[in-house]
Amino acid sequence: MSTATEQRTIYVADNGVSLTDVLGDLGIHFGRIPGQIRCPVHKGGLEGTPSARIYPDSRIFCYTCGTQYGPTDVYAAAMEITKEQAAETLLEKFPLEPGVKDQLLREFHLPKTPPVLTAYQNLFEDILLRYRHRVPLEVYRKQAVMLEKLPELLGGQSSDQQADKFRFLNDNLRATLDAHVGGTGT
Repeated sequence: MSTATEQRTIYVADNGVSLTDVLGDLGIHFGRIPGQIRCPVHKGGLEGTPSARIYPDSRIFCYTCGTQYGPTDVYAAAMEITKEQAAETLLEKFPLEPGVKDQLLREFHLPKTPPVLTAYQNLFEDILLRYRHRVPLEVYRKQAVMLEKLPELLGGQSSDQQADKFRFLNDNLRATLDAHVGGTGT
């Protein structure tokens, strides 16, 4: 179990260090589609096709394993070290601008959005942009209602239970789109 100091260090690294910089440092490159990569964590980064997407909040979400990763997760898995060691190393390699660390330490104490909710919101926004002209408005409304209820549905669940719920919602969303568009293409 991490100490409070280690948790703060991980938070600062995950939110202050650019995931793109970390991936570049590790020699991990984007696939043919911008923002998509092979998941650097599961299967040791050796999967056949890209299954992960990089989001602007410096997170990777892998649609195969249903898990969200930050810079310290990726670096720790690649280097086979702890998240605490990864956070310290990343903060040494990629120093933060003055004042950024203090701001992130203040944010550390604010309530957090469950990662699975963020991942589902990102997926939903992605699909909204991609299929906005081909999917009836009612489908979007139904998914928006699901997004509003998601925090309530996830309350008090473990991260594994949340990942299972995300996979279910992801499959449900894709099935709904398949019915209206004839496949999501992903």
